[in-house]
Amino acid sequence: MLAGSADTLVPATQSATVASLAPTLHRHTVLDGIGHNDPVWFGPYLAAVADNGDGS
Repeated sequence: MLAGSADTLVPATQSATVASLAPTLHRHTVLDGIGHNDPVWFGPYLAAVADNGDGS
């Protein structure tokens, strides 16, 4: 699960609650300073975070 710490539509606290209730969740990653519709969600950085868990 990916979440943004600055998301005002789905707050990071709500994402954390959902993640804690998902017994088969592989990883919960919060992107610092990222909002709900920020461009990062639509580019290659997101694919890197999904693959590596940290954007590296």
